[in-house]
Amino acid sequence: MNCTKLFNPSAWVFWMTLVFVCVLKAQNTEVPREIQDLDSSAELVLYRRIMPDNREEMYYLIKGQFFQTTRQVGEPWGKINTSDSVLGIYVMKHWPALRDDVVKPFRLKSQSTAGNMGIQNQNNSPDKNTRSITREHVLAATELNSKDLFFKYVLFYRNIMVEPEFYQKDIDPMWAEENVTFTFNQTLKLTKMHQIMDAVFLY
Repeated sequence: MNCTKLFNPSAWVFWMTLVFVCVLKAQNTEVPREIQDLDSSAELVLYRRIMPDNREEMYYLIKGQFFQTTRQVGEPWGKINTSDSVLGIYVMKHWPALRDDVVKPFRLKSQSTAGNMGIQNQNNSPDKNTRSITREHVLAATELNSKDLFFKYVLFYRNIMVEPEFYQKDIDPMWAEENVTFTFNQTLKLTKMHQIMDAVFLY
């Protein structure tokens, strides 16, 4: 079998049904079509969909070689390129943590009351734990929500599949001062994996 082939219909019919469906059905998990279409000999798969860009990315391991490819939703997969092993090794090394990691949603550090939504009084200089959020911060956060990227992952390794998802703002250092959950999210192996995947796909 040619390792560089992404699609193999005959292998899909037999192996995907036998291996992925049976194993994952036991976990009450529906096998995503993107994974079903992948060559059945894949040992590790990382699939990421980025919305609202509707971009899909796939990184996978077959017979000791890592590959990567991208596409727009609904389009054929693009050129399949060989990839380095850094991302794959990280996932394999930290798989137990990655199976359980959940990114906490963005939450403002301080919610101002309706009467205190104006700009902070210059005479009041609250410390970093109690400082109020100005109206401008709240409006900016609301505006970013409408533009924020959303990441939906499918991670498959050792016949186990997990599907983490989160918004860019949940982990973005640009919003660290406003986000209560930022420090926690930075401790997650999932956040680090996401950063490595960004590097692989050149963000």
